[in-house]
Amino acid sequence: MMRDCTFAILTAAAVACGSPHDDGHNGSDRPTDSGQGSKEPGISCENKNENTLLYSCTARLESANTATAYLEHPNGERRLVESVQTGSEVAFTLWRMYPNTAYNVHIESDGDTPLTTSFTTPALPDDWQDASVTGTASFTHLLLPVGCGSPHLVVYDGSGRLSWYLPIRTQGELAPSSVVGLNYTEDDTVLAVLDDTHVREWSWTQDLLLELVRGVDFDEPVHHDVARANGLTLALAAEGYRAQDGIDYVMDVVLMFDGNALVDRYRLVDHFEPTGGGEFGVFWSDAFPEHVDWAHLNSIHPVQGDWLLSARFMNTVLRVRGDRVAPDFGEQVWAMNPLTEDGPLGNDFAFAGPDPANFRGQHHANMDADGSMLLFDNRVQPDDSRVSRWSVDPQNGSAALVENWSMGAHCPIQGSAYPLANGHVVGTCPATGEIREFAPGIEEPVWTLTPRCTAGGQLPFMARAIPLNFDP
Repeated sequence: MMRDCTFAILTAAAVACGSPHDDGHNGSDRPTDSGQGSKEPGISCENKNENTLLYSCTARLESANTATAYLEHPNGERRLVESVQTGSEVAFTLWRMYPNTAYNVHIESDGDTPLTTSFTTPALPDDWQDASVTGTASFTHLLLPVGCGSPHLVVYDGSGRLSWYLPIRTQGELAPSSVVGLNYTEDDTVLAVLDDTHVREWSWTQDLLLELVRGVDFDEPVHHDVARANGLTLALAAEGYRAQDGIDYVMDVVLMFDGNALVDRYRLVDHFEPTGGGEFGVFWSDAFPEHVDWAHLNSIHPVQGDWLLSARFMNTVLRVRGDRVAPDFGEQVWAMNPLTEDGPLGNDFAFAGPDPANFRGQHHANMDADGSMLLFDNRVQPDDSRVSRWSVDPQNGSAALVENWSMGAHCPIQGSAYPLANGHVVGTCPATGEIREFAPGIEEPVWTLTPRCTAGGQLPFMARAIPLNFDP
């Protein structure tokens, strides 16, 4: 267990705490708290949730004047820290820091003497992970699920330095055991699907904001993806269905939550009657034995009130109406299937582009700001998987493969393709655990990151990696 480390400072004194070289003792078994315990002006911080890189802090001011908190990096750059002030006390959480690194914390308020403290973050556990990196990233940070020994969400910077981590299990929990879906929301929070039983949402300060549990908040098993749109949480799920042809199918569902309240469902079976197609497989063999997995939706991407849905076993991307209060809720806007003109979900496009101008078994269909579509084109073994960009013109019924980039291996399960503001794209291959950034017109990646366990062993499944941009 990682020890708590508290540091405090009075107006004219500093206490450094948490150094990997100290022995954890300060003359008693209690952490130092001279500033707050004495009620004198000062700052007091301690590890939050026993997390090496997360500190919960309070400051006592000389007066109730409005105060501002800053975290100062070793290079002298300051980051504004969001804080809550009640009278002369200020509370804030420090996050996104590097291990084994010295930081300063500053509190400034009009008319009061500035408060400052210094501390050094502890080392990470010996069995933690690091990452190998080549090239230079066009973004500052990357959110992904990894973890050696137990599953975590982590944030690396572009140089491969870990600066944030979150255990997906609370202390004492035996489950959930894996992150099967991950997203960053419009509310600046993190959403995850855990096993087929949980959806959880956290703030960056690691407060649990939402927990949806199968058997309590919903009944269907959840899978693959979760998103936030117009205040609603959208989770992919599945149900069993006996079709008119007498075959048992797994049919996809989108669960719609307002907070913990399940307010609506989009059911694929309300719009399509399965008549053959799909695959038997191991994915639903426990929840739905002897069922055919028909469409296998694997991503949901909100776009301008609609949803972009990827149907793997139909080699199809759908755009459907996502406004639950509109009369056309759930209706199909268009379908894109470059392999089969008369596929079960339809096709509304003619295709052009370099051969092969198609996609197979795709994941993570999403729209860039310029209206082009990105997807992770898994392909069929032995073909290498690739990240693809498509131009989409529904009015004229045309779609063109603009460019694709190889992931250097076949990635049969999941994967992601994120656009960047500079036109680059970031792809993730769960099979190799490698994340690649590609630039237009350049075949080889301009940047790669591969997480690894420092003590050896196998990393857990990594569904996708999300590029982010944070201030220093």
